[in-house]
Formats: sequence, structure tokens, C-alpha cells
Amino acid sequence: MRVIRHLSRRYWLVSAVLLPAWGMGWAAGVASAAPQPTDWLRVMGECLLVAAGVWVLSFFRSRKLASQNKTLMQKLSDRTAELEAEKSVLNTLRKLPSRDRLTMAWNRTAIMDILVREMLRSVRESSCLGIVIAEVDDLKGISERHGASGVDAVVQQTAERLLGVMRAYDAVGHYRDGDFLIVLPGWNPESAPQRIVSILDTMGLKPCVVGESPLRVTSSLGVAAFDPRTDSPYPEDLLRRADEALHMSKAAGPNHAVVAPR
Repeated sequence: MRVIRHLSRRYWLVSAVLLPAWGMGWAAGVASAAPQPTDWLRVMGECLLVAAGVWVLSFFRSRKLASQNKTLMQKLSDRTAELEAEKSVLNTLRKLPSRDRLTMAWNRTAIMDILVREMLRSVRESSCLGIVIAEVDDLKGISERHGASGVDAVVQQTAERLLGVMRAYDAVGHYRDGDFLIVLPGWNPESAPQRIVSILDTMGLKPCVVGESPLRVTSSLGVAAFDPRTDSPYPEDLLRRADEALHMSKAAGPNHAVVAPR
């Protein structure tokens, strides 16, 4: 607004200085060219009319500029308010817990964010990525025999074991009720079988403790690999392939792992 007022004052000042000078020069030219006596009142009147016209135009121009500036300032204020609201939402999201309360693994939202980030890294670095959907077998039977607390104990102890054997750059998240999503960057097809067997052994070789009694549990694994050179870059497609492999693994019986075909 100050800029508009400053320009308006300068425009008026320039008009006030130049127009009378122009009028006097025009009048002098008329006087030198005309053989008859010059009507100075008429000449000055015309100059004043021209000056008044220019000043009126400058007045409305300055009003228009002021209106445009007011509109822009309002839009800027509205956009600033929107950005502040978005910032508040982001700050709220950052404060939300990213760990699952039962298992202390990543919660579903966090593990999905990690998957997306690792897929982007894989595309950027042209490296492979592996994921595993690990499901504890027969949770329904465990629930019938030991109740919800028994299921929680099995899921919690399974998560502790998985977290204990993961590499520093691997990630484990509580994906569904009895399912864990494991993200394995730097997937190596040659060492993958040993890695999958290690996960199966971690989940099933040692009994879980439910109450005061040991309980042998098994698991089923659905494995899928992502190659950025040939595979779809969407997490949904990778998860769908892992889920299909998990269904085949469960159909083959407990304590099995199936790798999704390429």
C-alpha cells in the first residue's frame, strides 16, 4: 500500500510540474504562429482542462492500483493462514506415536511410510528391495484356548524376536492383527533363501510363553522382491504380490515361506 501511495504522489507531482510547462510552451507556440492577438484566458483554460483531465485519470488509476493491491494482500493473507493451518496439521502428525503400543515395532502408518521411502531409494539407486509379510499361524485357535491376552503375548514375543535379528537398516512393522511387514533394503537374490529361513526360525523355533506355559507357534511368510528396472513402482502392487505369496504359503501348511513369482 505504501508503494502505491508513493507512486501516486510522484505521479501527481510530475503532472503538476510538467503540465503547466507544457501548457506555457504550447501557448508560446500559438502566440508566435498566430498573427492575431492571443486569447490568454482561453489558452490557460485549455491548459487547466488538460491538467485536470490528467489528474482525474491519475486519481482513478491510483484507486485501481490500490484496489488491486488490497486484493493481493487479502489473497496473501488467506494463503498465509492456509499454510499455517497445514503446518499445524503436520506438527500434529509428527507428534503422533510411530510405534505400535503392543509390539513396539513400527505401526502400520510408519511402516508404510518406510516402504514408500525405501522404494524411492531403490528407484534412485537402481537397487533391489525385498519385503516379507509374516503371519503367526492359527491365531484363532490360540484365541479360543488362551483368550485375547494369549494372542497379545504371542504377537508381542514374536515381534521382540524379529526386532532382535533385524539389521540396522531393516524395518519391522505391525501390519495387521497377527501380521508383520518386514522391509529389507539391499535385497540379494542369492542370500535371500538363507534370510527367509532365518526369519522362519526366529519366529518358530523357540516356544512363546503364554501365562506360565510354553506354546509352540509357527508362521507363514509371503515374500516379494522389487526390482526398479522391471517392476511396478507402486507399493500397492508390491504388497499385493506379497499377500498372494502369503496365501500360497498358508495353503501349503504351517511354517512355510513362498516367494512371489516375477
